[in-house]
Amino acid sequence: MKTQSEIEKRLQKLRKRYRQKYVQERVGRRHRNCLHNYEHAPRGEFKYSRSHDVELAPRRQTTLLVIQPDLPVRICTYGSTGKDWNGDVCDADEKASGCPWFKASRLEEEVGAEFDSLMSDVEFVFDNYRDVATLQWVLDVRVITVRPSLVERFLALFKTRSKELPAPKDPEVPEGIWDADNQDPRP
Repeated sequence: MKTQSEIEKRLQKLRKRYRQKYVQERVGRRHRNCLHNYEHAPRGEFKYSRSHDVELAPRRQTTLLVIQPDLPVRICTYGSTGKDWNGDVCDADEKASGCPWFKASRLEEEVGAEFDSLMSDVEFVFDNYRDVATLQWVLDVRVITVRPSLVERFLALFKTRSKELPAPKDPEVPEGIWDADNQDPRP
């Protein structure tokens, strides 16, 4: 039989693994996660019009109607404001993995917080993560918070510190001191 601490460690590992997978699916280099990727869904309407402007002689007309499912088309909108934009189709993860213009549409912290809020819902955990729900039931715990490792805490601290550093200030230089007409002042 497992001890309570072993079960808690297993639960922490499962939650951490599921969180990483959830974040990677929503932030990773995939076409649907790119900020520039736009999904165009067709309306599903088909309108056929035939112009009868000039009918000199009766002729036989054949109409070919192609019916296909209305699948959405994903288009890269990077550079769409420029003249030379060609509207490339971007619907493959292989294309997005090497795209130089890829930019994630959401932040990792935002997606991680979303996962944590979803894991606080008992029904969601039961429907999607049965093993986690079972271990929570065994421990008689509803919500378990994942404590980040020492390395993760250090990296998070480094990220927040690097964002808070102020920009270096330019020293104020008097006007006209570097002009070609002005010479250095004599001592």
